[in-house]
Amino acid sequence: KILANCIMEICYPEVNDMRFDVLKYLIDIDETHSINATAQHFFISQPAISNAIVNLEKSMGVKLLERSAHGVIPTAEGKKVIESAKKNPARMGFSRSKPARRRK
Repeated sequence: KILANCIMEICYPEVNDMRFDVLKYLIDIDETHSINATAQHFFISQPAISNAIVNLEKSMGVKLLERSAHGVIPTAEGKKVIESAKKNPARMGFSRSKPARRRK
């Protein structure tokens, strides 16, 4: 728990200023191993999610995801950020549930 708080508040204070939807994307990417699938879950474009993640990586100075032809997996630092967000969903301002699906 101390490590989780360190990651989000001390080690990466800029995370507190970012939009928490990026953390939702990271959690979903961890579950799906796909930026495209996450984009579909949140009804936004794949480039928008990729850009949000890249901007977060730049602001934090760490690589959060490893991208390959076989999918996307979090790095060690990415796992720490994801686990911290999962452990503190209320503090982060979101629930862990997936967004409601659009009706056709």
